[in-house]
Parts: sequence; structure tokens; C-alpha cells
Amino acid sequence: MNIAITIDDTYAMPAAVCLQSLFNHNQARMTVYIVDLGLSAGSKKCIDEIAVEHPQVTMRYENLPSESLAKQYGPTWAKIDIIGIVPSQRVLYLDANTIIRSNLQQLWDTDLAGNKIAAAPDVGFPFGPEQPRIQGRYLHSLSQSSQPRSDRTQGTSTPECF
Repeated sequence: MNIAITIDDTYAMPAAVCLQSLFNHNQARMTVYIVDLGLSAGSKKCIDEIAVEHPQVTMRYENLPSESLAKQYGPTWAKIDIIGIVPSQRVLYLDANTIIRSNLQQLWDTDLAGNKIAAAPDVGFPFGPEQPRIQGRYLHSLSQSSQPRSDRTQGTSTPECF
């Protein structure tokens, strides 16, 4: 199983929780590709410490190429950049703030019926799954922080492994 996440220091702690929940519920061999959008050495160390306890996991950090969409338009676009960064035919992308509550093997084994990509609707946008005001289908991803990435990471320090 190949997993990809895109994170900077702002999302390092939620990504650590995501990965811990992934590893706890999935014992299959997996490679986790972390697309580095600006991770400090301290954040990488903390994330790596989670994987040490799970021998079935290989962690790989991938850098964005200079011509990436994320560098041109912002970090939200890094999930599209995965296509050219991750050296695999098939990858399961997880948002960094996802909690994995069960084994993902069935999802991984889903037949894409010849399609190159599949996505799931965000049931919580914008009001939550209980709100009937949601109309149409919204695919979570195309939102961006109103604060420039450099402003979000300036002056932050990584706590002792979150």
C-alpha cells in the first residue's frame, strides 16, 4: 500500500496523529510518502519516531520540484503535484487531519474501473453531515489558508514531539 500526505510544520502534529491512527489499524506493508511543504528537522524527527514502532512502514520524504503547482498557487495544490513526485502507479492520498478508524485494505483494493483518479465527497463541508443545506457534490481540497505559507511558519517552534 502506498500512502501520500502533503504537510508543512503547520500540519505536522495532525499528520502525526493521522499516521499513528493509520499504523494502528493497518498492519500491511506500506510506504508513506510525505510531500515536504516546509517541514523542520524537529517535525521530521517526531514523525519518524512514530514509524519506528511499526516495522511494516517505510517513510519517504519527497520535495516539491521548482515548477510545482504548490509553489505557484499554494500548498493546497500539492495533492495534484503528487502525480509527478511519488514514484508509484497507485497512491492513496490522505489529508493530514484525517483520523483512520479501520483497516484501509478494502479501500486500497477498490477497482477504479479504468479511471486514473478517484475522490470522495467531504460530507462535512460546509455545515456538517447533519445539515440538509448542502446541495450538490463538494470534493474536499480546493481551499487555501488566507495567510501566506511563509507567515504561518515564521516564528513557530516544534514542541518535543507534539
